[in-house]
Amino acid sequence: EVIGNAARKPPAIFFSESSLPFDGFVSEKSTRELTHQATLPYEGYARLGYGVVNELDVKASYNFNITPRDNVNAYIAVDGYKRWLDGEIGDWKSRMYNTTIGMNYSHRFDYLKIDADAGVDNMVFNYQDAGFNAGHTDKQNSTGARVGVRGESMLSGPFAYSFRAGYTYAGRKYSYDMEKGINENRILAGGSVLYKIENAELNEVGMDLELNTFLYNGVLRKSVNKYRDYLSFDIDPYLNFDISDWQLRLGTSMKIVTANGATFSIAPDVRLRKDFSDKIQFFAYATGGREDNNFTRIQSITPYWGFDEECGKQLKPTYKVVD
Repeated sequence: EVIGNAARKPPAIFFSESSLPFDGFVSEKSTRELTHQATLPYEGYARLGYGVVNELDVKASYNFNITPRDNVNAYIAVDGYKRWLDGEIGDWKSRMYNTTIGMNYSHRFDYLKIDADAGVDNMVFNYQDAGFNAGHTDKQNSTGARVGVRGESMLSGPFAYSFRAGYTYAGRKYSYDMEKGINENRILAGGSVLYKIENAELNEVGMDLELNTFLYNGVLRKSVNKYRDYLSFDIDPYLNFDISDWQLRLGTSMKIVTANGATFSIAPDVRLRKDFSDKIQFFAYATGGREDNNFTRIQSITPYWGFDEECGKQLKPTYKVVD
């Protein structure tokens, strides 16, 4: 059911998908469809779904156009399931519920757009270990919180810039029978600069910068694996060309890591594209670089990860020379 006033400006409805760990959930496909609602003249959206095997799907969002320059969007998403699954020594009751609650505020100045976002994520689920404790079902809890601000220039000239800053918390409890919680704190600061050149084959010169600081709690730092706090600094300069309808990007991805495999790395960022028609497009690329294996990234791959004082080693960043 949709609600609102058809005479007002349609909202840009957005739901975070960070609480959706796998494809195949009831809400997964339709949630992504919510990101292009420009033709619907409604201020809010609400949906309640229930699957035949105890699958829950709840989505709600409301858009507040406070002034022509100020907008607030609040959203909540809950999904999950509870069902019996086959186990090593018989059936066991599996459950997983994901919750995301957040709010976004946007203000438009004459030459600058500012967005501020805050939200929390929570995932509760259980897991039956197929190894040493095949008959044991534990409980696990992943929590997350985020707050951030980003700005984008609205200048009409050739020069443009953007900036961003934020804080992210990611924590786990009860993983592999450990009652002590573990957590990672991430502080981010970054931005980009861009200069456009008219009537030239080299039409754009730019650079992206991002600094991440990763901080770990005492349980991790004092474990036998001795997690270390570290900085990760990304520097990505590039040139964009438009040569006889061929679009070419020449750039590099550089990264400096101060600990946890401290290193300096460099990888290409080269992309080539040409549109022959509305239905035929050619593209080729050679990219690479180093990616931090922080808690948020691991959680996006699988929620069934944990920490054990004997084997929970701190993962070094993944490095791809070229892809």
